[in-house]
Amino acid sequence: MLKQCRQLSQLSLSELRILLIALFLLPITAIALEVKGFSWTQSFLDRCPPKINPTVPVSFQLFQAKSIARIVAVAANHGPYRANCLKKSLVTKWLLAKRGIQSDLKIGVNKDEGDFSAHSWIEFQGAVLHDAADINERFSIFDFEQLPKS
Repeated sequence: MLKQCRQLSQLSLSELRILLIALFLLPITAIALEVKGFSWTQSFLDRCPPKINPTVPVSFQLFQAKSIARIVAVAANHGPYRANCLKKSLVTKWLLAKRGIQSDLKIGVNKDEGDFSAHSWIEFQGAVLHDAADINERFSIFDFEQLPKS
């Protein structure tokens, strides 16, 4: 507990703000997914299109994206609501878009030794943000963009 308090005290005001927003959005996203479904929730969150700023170097955007993904993961794994990968990914994508960072939501499926599993993660220009770098090798990406819209 003491270690966690020290880590919190080391966050900048901007990082602390992101953490608080993530702590709020994770359970809200869970409720939206449960009540309205994935398509509605995703389209609602996508109403905040990224305001791309071409003067911000890609390397700095990647640094910011990794930082935001890390903070959302902390909120999802240690906050009062323990969010799964989909909720974590949707909130991360929204927070990135609010900062003008274009990202991609990936959903993958895996059937290993008869066990079916699904997983989601966020990528920024091909770089995996809050997961293992080899996640693309372990999961086949499911193209949900080709599903009929309801």
